[in-house]
Amino acid sequence: MGRKVLISFLGTGPVEKGANRREYRTANYHIDDNEYVRTFVADALTEHYGIDTVFMIGTVKSMWEELYRVFCAKRGVEIDEDYYAELGSISETATSKSKLELPDKKKIEKVLGRDSHIVLINYGLNEEEVNNNISAILSLEKDLKNGDELYVDITHSFRSLPLLVMNTLIYLQNVSGKAIQIKKISYGMLDIKNEIGYVPVVDLKKVLEVNDWIVGAYSFSEFGNAYKIAHLLKDIDKDAANRLTDFSNACNINNMLALQKSTQQLSGIKLDKLPPIAQMTVAPVVKEFIKTIGRFDSTSEFQYKLAKWHRDKHNYYAAYLTLVEAIVSYACEECYFNETDKDERDGAKKLIVTNPKFDYLKPIYRNVNNIRAHLAHAMDIKENNDQIKKVLNDAIETLKEVMIR
Repeated sequence: MGRKVLISFLGTGPVEKGANRREYRTANYHIDDNEYVRTFVADALTEHYGIDTVFMIGTVKSMWEELYRVFCAKRGVEIDEDYYAELGSISETATSKSKLELPDKKKIEKVLGRDSHIVLINYGLNEEEVNNNISAILSLEKDLKNGDELYVDITHSFRSLPLLVMNTLIYLQNVSGKAIQIKKISYGMLDIKNEIGYVPVVDLKKVLEVNDWIVGAYSFSEFGNAYKIAHLLKDIDKDAANRLTDFSNACNINNMLALQKSTQQLSGIKLDKLPPIAQMTVAPVVKEFIKTIGRFDSTSEFQYKLAKWHRDKHNYYAAYLTLVEAIVSYACEECYFNETDKDERDGAKKLIVTNPKFDYLKPIYRNVNNIRAHLAHAMDIKENNDQIKKVLNDAIETLKEVMIR
């Protein structure tokens, strides 16, 4: 079982009036049905969720001495008064130009919990500082382990910093190979404390769910990959999820008969019944695909439209392969051959290059099939990538009047 890891931010205040030392104001934090009167929301979160490890992010000016004092008390550790005073002096006098240094950070990290880390960052006043902050926050990934459960607190510090963490979370979800589960994204709504008398801590994990839908829609729109969408829909609309999975399986295997069937099935998805976020992100790309393929009256027309769609999605090899099969299917249809029978398709291939009836197809078929064969068998090819794309584009444009009935 992995650790429970909290990523939190440490600010510089506000400070209690009349206090003889810098202290966060206490607040009554409401998390789920529990109340915690604390100076730091991170203190409440570590208790509420049973956090093992804390990654605390802040500037040198952040209230490190108060964090140290609070967590010493929390862990039952005797406070080092000299160290506490040193931290306070450094933090209180720090500016935007201070070096990113604290004395003996391990003392603070030890009271935060096992494997805890302090990450010092700049104010983010210019592009260089922003880039440095991005690098510092992204570096947290190396300290995360497979199976970790991640809790994120974006209550304190500059508003720009939680944005960086949110993008780090998106990276962890979509790029990192570590099996990390993001459990909560907590935000303490301090702004309404005076109005309602307490600070509600809300979960903003829905923000990442919105990003998941966007990534899924982008994957389908740009590359024709519907697996992400299908995964998101599996608990919402099982039928739609199955149809999209069947489509992606057939598309990636390039099983054209199955793909022809699954493409027709996509039009049966009840897009207007999907939840609002799916209607906003998924429905447009599914509709766009259905519109792109449109009606087709023959196998060759479907395969031609599919080849064009693959080309538009930059799946160039799949476009070549599909276009070759579209030409062969067209020849079968013209000769009343069974386009699903291997022997008859082989016969049609011979007729394309020998029968004067297909003289207009012969050069296109030879060029496209030659490149397809070279690509399929990893053979040396005289055309460069730009020329390979040009041959494909020219063939698709030339065959338009022939293939579209």
